[in-house]
Amino acid sequence: KTYEGATGLKTGSTSLALYNLSASATRNNLSLIAVVMRAPTPKDRVANARTLLDYGFANYEYISTSEQGKIVQNIPVSKGIQKDLNLVYSSSTGCAVNKGNSKKITTEIKINDNIEAPITKGDILGKVNFYLDEKIIATSNLIAQNDIKKMNTFNMFEYVTNLWSNLNRNK
Repeated sequence: KTYEGATGLKTGSTSLALYNLSASATRNNLSLIAVVMRAPTPKDRVANARTLLDYGFANYEYISTSEQGKIVQNIPVSKGIQKDLNLVYSSSTGCAVNKGNSKKITTEIKINDNIEAPITKGDILGKVNFYLDEKIIATSNLIAQNDIKKMNTFNMFEYVTNLWSNLNRNK
């Protein structure tokens, strides 16, 4: 109850297992769990859990690597009534890293080859890997932000009208 950011606690004891505790806490979006088993006294189990949580908060931080719906890149689309499309993160991701390592995180964007219409909003068209020291720490799919119809004789008029309208606006 007195630990800053405490979110949960479960105690227990038996003659064989002695005093046990599971405690959780969250600070600055970093959630940690401390598990103490076979503590000799109830006071020791609380002190040990506090020590574990304090160590975690002192040495680790939560880093958000992607935000669901955030535009990552605009890509060309062939055979569509629109010629380009925004790719967005499919989900929010993040991870705990040692404090000070957030500047070492690198990204690698992989986009599928030859993207062509029709495209449906939410189609997976690539992914982003997030690395720390050459090890993948998080991944997010890149998805289509909107639908793109395939160009055909029926929607050619819509395409030409939009193109002409955009040209007149730019004058």
